Amino acid sequence: MGHMKLRNILIGTIVGLALFGFAVADKVQANEGVFELGSVADSGSSCYVLSVFESGRYMVTGTCRDLKTPFSADLNRYVLWSTNSDDETFRVGEVKYGKIDGTVSDKFVTLMVTAEAKGSPRKPGESVVARGSWKAIPLVGEAQNIVVTPTPTPEVQKEAAVTTETTERSGIAKFLSAVGRVIGIGFLLLLVGVVVMTIITRRKEQA
Repeated sequence: MGHMKLRNILIGTIVGLALFGFAVADKVQANEGVFELGSVADSGSSCYVLSVFESGRYMVTGTCRDLKTPFSADLNRYVLWSTNSDDETFRVGEVKYGKIDGTVSDKFVTLMVTAEAKGSPRKPGESVVARGSWKAIPLVGEAQNIVVTPTPTPEVQKEAAVTTETTERSGIAKFLSAVGRVIGIGFLLLLVGVVVMTIITRRKEQA
């Protein structure tokens, strides 16, 4: 009976560690990343935004440059919007003094800044001044591999896409390797524990 319990505990622990590794890997692949918002309609404006998942929400922070103030006689506010994969748009927050600070509940793939008459409109207006799409956060030591080109030619754009994909694959491979090492160490520790418990149990039975 004692050996059966120890074996069940060992199997359950190994399965738990494996599930934990997959859960952590999935979280790393969540929609955290950077957004480089380029000028739209020759507005001359640009923004750099960072999205980090924390406490069930995406914390969005960033900075903008060359936002014309006011944009026009009627439009003197700037608002940041997020768009998800279903093309649904949600207000993130007002861009004040060129700074971005807001939260988003669900995953999103693009961000854009619009010029508005009010700071809390229900839907975005037609005056879009900057827009950008999601990019994965580069790992430490790999940032130099990312090519940033505001107005790339088709060939350069293709090269940048290949570089980013290579960086993402390399980061995932490193993470999975680290998870594998953790699981392996945990397995060895459990195996040693089982051997020790078996020896102790046999000695008690012989006594």
